[in-house]
Amino acid sequence: MNYSKKIIVWMMILSLWLSWLSVSANEDMVSTDETDMKSKRMEMIKEKKTEFKKLRMEKNEDVAENRKEIKMNRESFRNSYKEEIKSAFTELDEETQTTITSLRDQYEADVQELKTAYKDMEKTADNFQAHKDSIMEKKTAFYESLKEALENNDEALELLEKRKELHLENMELRKQNSEIRKSYRGERDEMIGKWREQFAERLKDNLHKISDEKLEKVSEKIDMALEKIEARDNMSETRKETIMSQLIALQELIEEQRDQNLLDDEDDLITEVLEELE
Repeated sequence: MNYSKKIIVWMMILSLWLSWLSVSANEDMVSTDETDMKSKRMEMIKEKKTEFKKLRMEKNEDVAENRKEIKMNRESFRNSYKEEIKSAFTELDEETQTTITSLRDQYEADVQELKTAYKDMEKTADNFQAHKDSIMEKKTAFYESLKEALENNDEALELLEKRKELHLENMELRKQNSEIRKSYRGERDEMIGKWREQFAERLKDNLHKISDEKLEKVSEKIDMALEKIEARDNMSETRKETIMSQLIALQELIEEQRDQNLLDDEDDLITEVLEELE
């Protein structure tokens, strides 16, 4: 069994194990002699369950909608401008072609260096955002250099500007996803942060090897486990909060890797076409 399969199995087992903890817990929430207090407490817990489920569904819907928009933006640009890009870049003189090839190679090397450095970084939400921002800075610098090399090619410059606008739009959507996940933490923020560090250390060398489809399935299983744990009435709130924080921390890492996969798949159509023309 390769590493990707092993780690996906590990995460599924972890989710099931955390759910099992909820079933095995048998603490009484309140004394049986405190009937009125118990009734009020149960009502509060019921309201909390409803609110948590609502927030989780809203979070998932908002993140999924942003991902869908990112993919649609890329596909729309590809369908609309591929032939125009070929036309704009076909008649470049040899010196310009050499310059652009050099710029592209340097950009790809810089991005790879950032990705390698990120693998060794602590996997916090802030570091993930900083990593995305760093890649954005490299891409912006690359486009500015391309514009200088193509200063006499108005058609190519216009296409570069449109591609840059698309990338900025998609980066903003990814940033929104990070903010959505962070706001979802609520009062569990500190506890989730601690569990993130532990899970990130275990998964840092393998999470990026797992396909987006498998990561999505694990995330869905975590959602199911969260709902089951929140529904348990025979578990103390302290135990419940701990287990739910563990699951949310694991899900954050999975969802951030899925966002990273989108970033990796952000095909630069212009450089792709340049490669075809070489």
